[in-house]
Amino acid sequence: MEKARGYLNASRHCSEGILLAVGKHYLGEINPQVQRLSTAFAGGVGETNEELCGALSGGLLVIGALYGRTDARTSDHRCMRLAAEYRSHFLAHFGYTRCAD
Repeated sequence: MEKARGYLNASRHCSEGILLAVGKHYLGEINPQVQRLSTAFAGGVGETNEELCGALSGGLLVIGALYGRTDARTSDHRCMRLAAEYRSHFLAHFGYTRCAD
């Protein structure tokens, strides 16, 4: 949590900060291209504040990196289950999933 807060204090977006803090913990160094992918999720998608919270998106990116599939024949059950559980816990903890809220 402190690492994520440090990224936010260093002008990173929520989606970037969570990806970097949590992703580095589980995945090691984060590829710069993956960091760039997370930027578009900032501020509820493109800073509109109307969509999914960037912190939630950043966590989902980490789950996808850990458990996502690379081809259509591979089961995505574990990844989808973990993503749904993460969303549920996020909602229970913060009371929202939409950035503006």
